[in-house]
Amino acid sequence: MFIAIYKPFCRPRNLYLVKLKTMKLSWTHIHLLLNHFPIVGAIFGLLLLIYALAKDSEDFKKASYWCFFIIALITIPVFLAGQQAEEMVVSLPSVSHSLVHAHSNIAQQALIALELLGIMSLFGLFRGINKTPYWFPISFLVVTIIATGLVS
Repeated sequence: MFIAIYKPFCRPRNLYLVKLKTMKLSWTHIHLLLNHFPIVGAIFGLLLLIYALAKDSEDFKKASYWCFFIIALITIPVFLAGQQAEEMVVSLPSVSHSLVHAHSNIAQQALIALELLGIMSLFGLFRGINKTPYWFPISFLVVTIIATGLVS
């Protein structure tokens, strides 16, 4: 694959062709690209939920529910890519198998917590903010803190 590079301070006819190396993405690369979204999103969603509860804002509660629903969707491919990456990384000689196994266990717990949070978010969104039981926002906050702790 070639790409044309134009040097702006040269004459217009000075166009250079540069050969690009194609990079093959592995599951490890994909996992490393995606795994930051649930971490940052969970922290952002937690702060948004705390603000919504402090200000008693229905709009911010709804925004935090949407945030956690989207995070729950993103977490699935992150986890699946992580399982594939685990198979590749375990074969490397400098990698500790016990560390990879511990990381995998925590990832599985975080997946369960974030998917539970996604289901609770759907309940909050489709049930309606005003129609949810009085205990729902507090229990949602508790599950959010646990899930954010597991992801972080």
